[in-house]
Amino acid sequence: MDPAQLYLVAIDRDPEEAAQIARATAKRLENKELILLSLTKSLGEYLTNDDRTIRAKAIGFYATVLTALPPSLLSPAQVSVITQFLCDRLEDEAGLKEVCHGLLAIAGMSRFQPEDAQMMARSIFKSCDLLKHPQGSRYLVYQVMDKIMSEQREALKQMGPDFATGYVELITNEKDPRNLMIIFSNLKVIIVEFDIEDCEEQVFDACFCYFPITFKQPPNDPYGITAQDLKGRLRECLQASSKFSVFLFPQLLEKLDSHSANTKKDVLQTITACALAYEKSIIANYWATLWDAIKYEVLNASDDDLAFEALDAIRAIAKTLSAKLTTVMKTSSLDKYLKAVTKECLTQLRNPMAKQAKPSASILSAIAVASPVAHATTIQAVLPGLSTTYDGLEEIAKQRSMLQAILPLFDATAQVYGVWGDVEHPPSLNNSLEAFKDNLFEIYSRALMGSAKDEVSFRLAGLDGLTKMSRIKNFFADNEIGMVVQFFDEVVLTDEKDDMRDNALESLLILSRLKPSLIMEITFPAFMAKLPDREEHEKSYDMTLSALAQLSVERPVFQVLLTRIFNKLNIVLNNKSGPGYPFALLSSILYVLRRKHETGKDISTHYTRIVPELITRTIIPLCDGSGGNALSHEAVLEVTGNIVSLIIRAMDIEKQTEVVGELFKIFVTQTESAMITSDKELVGKQFRPLDEGTSLQQASTIIIFASAVAAIRREVTLPLENLQQFVEKLILLSKTPKSPSHRRALLRLIAVIINKYLTTPEDRAFLTQSTDEMWKSVQSADSPETASSLPALFWIAKALALRNDKLADPIVGRFIEILDNQALGVTVGRGFEVLLGDDPLLSKENFAVVRLLSQQKLFVFCVPKLVEGFRAASPAAKKNYLHALSSIIRNVPSKLVLAEIDTLLPLLLQSLDLEDSDIKTASIDTLSVTVTEATGLVSEHISSLITRLLAASLPNEVNTVKVRTAALRCLSIFPSALKIDVVIPYKRQIMRALLKPLDDPKRSVRKEAVDCRARWFALGEPKEDD
Repeated sequence: MDPAQLYLVAIDRDPEEAAQIARATAKRLENKELILLSLTKSLGEYLTNDDRTIRAKAIGFYATVLTALPPSLLSPAQVSVITQFLCDRLEDEAGLKEVCHGLLAIAGMSRFQPEDAQMMARSIFKSCDLLKHPQGSRYLVYQVMDKIMSEQREALKQMGPDFATGYVELITNEKDPRNLMIIFSNLKVIIVEFDIEDCEEQVFDACFCYFPITFKQPPNDPYGITAQDLKGRLRECLQASSKFSVFLFPQLLEKLDSHSANTKKDVLQTITACALAYEKSIIANYWATLWDAIKYEVLNASDDDLAFEALDAIRAIAKTLSAKLTTVMKTSSLDKYLKAVTKECLTQLRNPMAKQAKPSASILSAIAVASPVAHATTIQAVLPGLSTTYDGLEEIAKQRSMLQAILPLFDATAQVYGVWGDVEHPPSLNNSLEAFKDNLFEIYSRALMGSAKDEVSFRLAGLDGLTKMSRIKNFFADNEIGMVVQFFDEVVLTDEKDDMRDNALESLLILSRLKPSLIMEITFPAFMAKLPDREEHEKSYDMTLSALAQLSVERPVFQVLLTRIFNKLNIVLNNKSGPGYPFALLSSILYVLRRKHETGKDISTHYTRIVPELITRTIIPLCDGSGGNALSHEAVLEVTGNIVSLIIRAMDIEKQTEVVGELFKIFVTQTESAMITSDKELVGKQFRPLDEGTSLQQASTIIIFASAVAAIRREVTLPLENLQQFVEKLILLSKTPKSPSHRRALLRLIAVIINKYLTTPEDRAFLTQSTDEMWKSVQSADSPETASSLPALFWIAKALALRNDKLADPIVGRFIEILDNQALGVTVGRGFEVLLGDDPLLSKENFAVVRLLSQQKLFVFCVPKLVEGFRAASPAAKKNYLHALSSIIRNVPSKLVLAEIDTLLPLLLQSLDLEDSDIKTASIDTLSVTVTEATGLVSEHISSLITRLLAASLPNEVNTVKVRTAALRCLSIFPSALKIDVVIPYKRQIMRALLKPLDDPKRSVRKEAVDCRARWFALGEPKEDD
């Protein structure tokens, strides 16, 4: 059989085999074993067959062969002949898709000629009635057109208007989004590059008939084409030629009257795009018509988004009319446009409290930002009038509204002339706002500093104005900005209104980034002067330190803060201060470091300035016989540890290796360390924090050591010959701690080392042996005090469980087994919080090994055993199981809990009876999710659930504010989540019971009670008065 016949036989049975036949045929042509003419003739009987399917398959074979040919194989004459042959086949509607594949192949030949492209285009225009064909076939036709337009554009241009009209007729009534994406791209090319002078309106209509796009992307659309994609492509067509304006603008403005917000938005966005793209002379002819229509969308806006779009259009008109203008010209079209706009806006602003005053201010800002010339014209036109109007206002409310109306002009000025720190050169045209600087400074300063303290909104307007003007590059001199900074300092330090203080501090933050030197020279001395030299009962320093910390994120300011804080710390410590003040001082440093870290700044560079200083200041007093100072208090040590940890975490491996070596010299090997900045020898001899007989103060410094070691990367080797012995020592110390904080630091250190470093088979054998021995001591204990190994076992299990280590399972299993133990059950039940609770030291951020699904694995291991144990437990022991279960539930995703909710719900209900506020809150939070996700199950238990939640909404020692608000929030979900016939019987009970929470002493509880009662009341009017 000939190749064509073989192909036709194979195509339906095995498409890959058919393709192989076509490729083999192409290879024969390439090797001169087959003549192209012969191949073409061999198709004759199939191409004339009455069966359209056979004709289509035959041309498909031909196209597949062409596709497999090398691009340079065919001569120009052969390409032309084949092109003609395929173009003739376009008249047979049966094989359009296959013919297009052939046309794409032949158009990709290296000897495809310009005249071939013209022939192809004419044939497609003449023979293709695309509405008769499915989307896939039409798509291929558009691909053919796209290809020849890309590669033979000059040849197609020579066809004159015929090409544009032919293309427009070809695409008529096309609606498929994938096809439209190609069409819009090609139409843009035609509009920009082709001769359409005789058919401009026809081409425009072909585009505008699709406006506005109302396409909605179907779910799971494989092509991912959105309405925004189509809108963007269409908009590019409409803005491609200024000559479209005569057709476009009238129709757009007509559609602007639409009630559809989406249509209005599309219209405004298109006006903006065209105003920016069209020639200046065109926009000069249409600005009046456009302004009259667009201003309504701002002045009478009911939709903020539409107002923003309208402002963009107003700005775009001004920007285009500003083209090539370098100075204000009274006869320019820009000047005429701006006069019309400013005149109307000034009219509205004469009554600054009128509805249209604020939108008018936004319009003025929009035109002012368009260009330096537009800015100058706007400022000169409106500020004299606004100043005169302001001087004539007597009511504070009107003065405030006028000050607020001027604010957007400051923002516009900042956009045109830049803010301090911008590297771009400002425009050559002088800033017209400078002529009004003194007057503006006076009225905004007077509003802030010269008005009554209770006129908060008026004073805030003054503050905003001074802030915005201070930002403008080269507007205020440094001494003027310095006066502004002094104003803000005074507000922060003395004002009784929280809003004023907060906003003034925010303004200082803005200026600290733009003019840090002024903050350091003016604000820091003023704020530091407010800090006392000793502890005060009122803690007046808290607010001042908080403000200083917020202002000090920038590096130069932070360096000054460190100097000032350390100096103040010296004074405070010399005055024998308690721990509260040093705690606040160091917390301010910690706050800044966290902020810097969150914003991506490298805080490891502050190591030398902070870490040795803090550690030295903490340790020296513990070694020189003075007995220590406030820095050795456990709360202060926690802050110091957090600072050290945060800085070390940011270091690279090499630097961490160096630092950990120095830390171990100080805390473990008792040798002289370069980290100690003074009295190194004294520290080496006297500092023994890990000795059993050491003092509480020295022992407590392990808090710093644990925090530091926790921040070390796993790749850094700890400088110890035998880690196992070190862990044994830490475990031993944890059994007889100096304080709860000391024990906690030791346990966290143990967990960190085990999690990161004890991973070898030898280490695992050591851990198994150690935990077995510890269990023996626990089993023989008769009280939590004698079971001193229990805390260490929990932390060891946590360290192992986080890395999904199977060694954790037997330890956790033993915990569950002794929940029935009368002496230890309560302690063990509460200990489950350690297992799954988040710990800042043992975290991914600190490079701990935290495997995916570690919490889920522990949940799956524990819950069945806890449920089974609960059912068999004595009444006294049941609460231990509930403690353990609640601790697990509140630390795992709710999806995990819901998967077991059938089993867990009865236990959750009983946990609401426990005298533990944390467990109650966790249980209620879980129940809140359950009410929505497992309505059927909740309905079965609704009576007991409502009773318990109402009881939890009443204040007592266990029912904290958090418990009460959670209970009320959960109750408020019932009316909408459950069927009405389930909840309506409880409505009267709920309405009466909620009267008590309405009188709760805490406002947050009262608010939840009001919301909850409203939701229940909405179920229907009660039959009797409540």
